[in-house]
Parts: sequence; structure tokens; C-alpha cells
Amino acid sequence: MQHPMPNRLRRQAFVEVRGEQSAPLRPPLDFFSSSDSGRRSPRSFVSSLDSDRPSTSPATGGSTRVPKLPHTARTGKRQGQRGSMEKTSSRGGSTRAALSSSLPPFSARPLREDIPNWWNPPAEVLDAADRFDVRHRSLSARARTSLAQLERLPGQGRAFTHHTKDLRGVRFVLDKKTEAVRAISAKEKKAVEHTWDLLQSIWLPRRRNCDSRDFYDSEECLLKMLETDWGMAMASHKTDQFIGKNDERGVGAAAVEDAKGVMLKHLRLVYGTFAAYAALSGSADVFRMTLNSFSQFVEDCGLAEKGSTTCDKRHFDQLFILVNAGMPIPQDKFCHPRMLGRHKFMQCLIRSAAMRYVATGRVSRLSDALEELLQTDIRPRVSSECLLLEEADAFRKRHLYTEQMNEVLCKHEPSLRAIYAAFGTAAGAISTGELRSPDLLDYSEWLQFVESAALLDGRVTPRQGALCFLASRMAVINESSHDSRMRMVNLTFEDFMEAIVRMSCLKALPTVEEIDDEGCGNAAEFYAQLKASQTRYESFVNEYSQQGFNDPRQPMHICTDHLCQIIIHEMEVKIAKSGNYKGEVSTADVRRFIKITSTFG
Repeated sequence: MQHPMPNRLRRQAFVEVRGEQSAPLRPPLDFFSSSDSGRRSPRSFVSSLDSDRPSTSPATGGSTRVPKLPHTARTGKRQGQRGSMEKTSSRGGSTRAALSSSLPPFSARPLREDIPNWWNPPAEVLDAADRFDVRHRSLSARARTSLAQLERLPGQGRAFTHHTKDLRGVRFVLDKKTEAVRAISAKEKKAVEHTWDLLQSIWLPRRRNCDSRDFYDSEECLLKMLETDWGMAMASHKTDQFIGKNDERGVGAAAVEDAKGVMLKHLRLVYGTFAAYAALSGSADVFRMTLNSFSQFVEDCGLAEKGSTTCDKRHFDQLFILVNAGMPIPQDKFCHPRMLGRHKFMQCLIRSAAMRYVATGRVSRLSDALEELLQTDIRPRVSSECLLLEEADAFRKRHLYTEQMNEVLCKHEPSLRAIYAAFGTAAGAISTGELRSPDLLDYSEWLQFVESAALLDGRVTPRQGALCFLASRMAVINESSHDSRMRMVNLTFEDFMEAIVRMSCLKALPTVEEIDDEGCGNAAEFYAQLKASQTRYESFVNEYSQQGFNDPRQPMHICTDHLCQIIIHEMEVKIAKSGNYKGEVSTADVRRFIKITSTFG
């Protein structure tokens, strides 16, 4: 670090920056004359000090400009050096006076006083000047003390030489912070930071098996869903012409495209509402909406207006019958004559908007009527269950696709795969034999699992079990395609794991602290001890059960770990392993468990 300094300071001070080598102190050229033969007498030494000493005090220049003794004078015959000094002492006070005059005066003024008026030095320069003054005064005092001792102890000339040598070494130094150079070994390897990768997790097969080819229901996938369902809706019952007749612009592409744009805007709400009310059917088919479910939807959203000539309750019942009437379109291979699929539900929404807003003269365009229906009538009034699809990806990102959850699921993967495989072959198909697959878990098999594992405890209802199943599926583009419908009505293993995680949101599960307080080793032991008292168990369940997939009172991966422990322990107890509980079950163990629970209920 360099700073501008006056020439006078440069001449009188040796500036040394830490980390750099300063120029060595050079004696005058005549100091090593050939006549001296490498040594000089104390008198000539004193004379050289007097001649080489700066005209101003050393404090102004940074250090006393005293040349060093030749190497031979310092390291030569010490007896000769001692003798010369003793001779000098014996000659009286003249030599000591000369030596004293070579030292800096006691009243040397501070180095700060030699700073020119035009220069405003930085703080580090002033601090360095103060440090120089303090050290210079200290070493000067030591040199004078050793000189005074020569009167009493003539043989102590080496002490004076030592102190004058230290005095010569005083430098004006600016501190500069430098980093030490670290030697790097050839064998040393740079530490690699650990980063968790979803592509290397237990969830990877989900990306290959779903229609979106992603870990989430992508917008591109949802757009393809709309294109498929909207196309079938327009082809059925001349819905495209119906839109034109209920639009001031008449029949044409503009009215249809505007209505389609509104449907796209609220697409997740539409599909979520359909799935939630389809789950109310009470049958094994929770993928279509019955008349009772549709009537409940109309009532919850307040769509029917009593006494209205266009949208009374009976008009909505007639609407349900109308949409299901007639021959099904060829594209709908799984059409049901008394239930609504996705594209039929879209038809009901379009016609309901016309009944409530266009027929009553409130709006003149069907797209505006559809916007009012979805935004004003449906969204604020449906339950949170209808928003499952809207929040599905957020739930997955926050709770499923994490390193901690991956570790928990990998820990219990052998048991979970055994449960999935055993229950996947335990029951029949929900519809036709075409949808049966021994490699997948259908809805009836899922219900059998949650019932036999005692997951439905009064607070967690069969409907909530159905919602766990429905919300855990990835979106399918075409519900009328055989392959897509197979994935729609069944759970893959990755869907099954998500359903377990969602179930852990609903269950009343102990925290780590509560388990420790009870002196239990895990959640399974806590639950077994809790069930010993029916009153205490019911109180715990009523207090800590949840109604929705909200954040539980502890991290989700801990909830999932505890639920897996409880499920596995329940199976081990039922198959009577004689107290040898290892916290893991095989496929054979689960099949034995299914047989026992099916026989004895």
C-alpha cells in the first residue's frame, strides 16, 4: 500500500510494507576502505556516525542512519573488539561524548511535525508514525543506558553495539494485510457440496409413467386435457351451436373460443370440483358424478333460484338428464348413461351459465355468463376439497419432493412395496375387466387397505380416504383412452406413496417429544400404549386429527415416518409374530394379514 510522501521523509525513512522486502541499509562507500583491513577503531566508528547522521533528528526520518559494522568487525576476534572498546573507555570522556553525540537527542520531535501542510495523510500513515516514534524513543533510551554503563563496566561494549544495531533497524512501517499462501497438495481434492436431485429420488418413475412426463401436472398437459374434453363437449348435443344461440354475436367461432378461454382460465377449479363431487357417489366408482352428487353441487353453490322460470331446481335435474340422454359420441368409450364424465360436466356448466345469466337477461354473451358462474357462484362457495387439484402441485413441491421425505420413503420402501403388491391383487376391478391390472392398485383395493390397517378411526372418514386416492393421481389427458383411464382409476406405486403422505396429514400422530415423554421407542409403541386406554385414545384422536391436507403440527416427513411405523406394527401384531417386531413386512406377511382381516373383520 503506497501513499504520497514528501521527499524529505523518503530520504530519512526506510518504508517497509509488510509482505515485501525493504532495501537493505547500505553504509558509505568509504566505510570499507582498504586501509582499514576490514576493521575500524571505535574512534573512526564514532566519526563515521557523526558524518553519516542526518542533519535533523531521526524521528523525522524514520530511523537513525547509522551504517552497520563490517561483517569481520562483528564476527571477528571478539577479544580484539573488547580490547578496542576498553582502550576507548580508558581515554576518558571524549570518546564517550562522541558516542553519545551519535545517538538521537532526548527531545527529538515527533515524526508528525515534519508532515508538510499541503499533505493530509491517511489515518494508517499517522498511526505508523506514532508507532515509529514510540519504538525509536525506547531503543534510544536503551542505547544511552548501555553507553552510561561503559563508565562502570568497560567490558560491556557489546551491549552498546547490540542496542545501536537495534536502533539502526527501526523503520517507518505501514501495515498491510496479506493472506498467507496456502500450499495445495497434489493429492488434495476439492470438497464437493452435497445437492439432492429429484431425478435420482424414489419419485423418478412417476415422470416416465404420467401423461405430463413431469413430476407435476404441467400447463401443457392441462391444455391438452381441455382440448380433448372440450372437443367431445362441442360434439355432443350440438353444444357449439348452443353457445352461439346464447351469444349476441350468434353462431360462430368467436363465441365458442371466448367460452373456451374462460374454461381454460378456471380449468383446475373445474376439474377439482368435478373430482370432489364425484367422490360423493358412495360407490366404488368415484370417477363419475351421479345425480345426487350433481344436485349437491347445485345446492352448495346456490345455482337454483326458487320460483325462477329458467333456473329452478327442477331445471337442473332436467339438465342432468338431458346431458346423459341420447347416443354417446364415438370418442367416449367409457360413457355411462346415468353419470357425468368430465366433458359432460363441462356441458352442464355451459348450459347452467346460460340458464342463470343469459336467459334472465343479465348478460348478452355466454362467455361473460360462464365467467360469472365460475368466479362468482362456484369458486367462493365450494369447499376446500374442490381446490385439491389447484393445490396439488404446490403440495407436492412443498411436502413430497424433498430430501427428508425421500429418506423416509426409501427407509420404508420394502414394506410399502410389499403392501402395494399384496393389496394390488386382493380385490376385483371397479368396472370392466379391461381396467384390471395386477401391477396397479385400484380404488376398492385402496379402501380395503385403509380399513384393514385401521386408518379410518372415526375422525378420518371413508370420504377423506377417497380424496387421498383422487388427489394423489397425476392428470390424464383423455379419460376415454384405455391406457390413460387405467392410470386414472388406479394408483401407481408413486401415487400410492403420495396417498400415504396425504393420509398422514389427516391422522392424529404423536410428535417426537410426546413419544419421548411416554418412554416409547417409536410412534408404533406410543400408539399401542395409547390404545390401551380407550378414553385417552379417543381424546387424542379428537384433538389432533385434521380435516384437510393442511400443514400438520410437525414436519410432514416425520408424520409420514410415524404413520408407516404404525401401519407396519399393526400388520405385525395381526399376523402374531410373537413380539418379534422388526418394523418391516414382506409380501407374504401382508397377504397373511389380508387373509386374517378379511376372515375376522
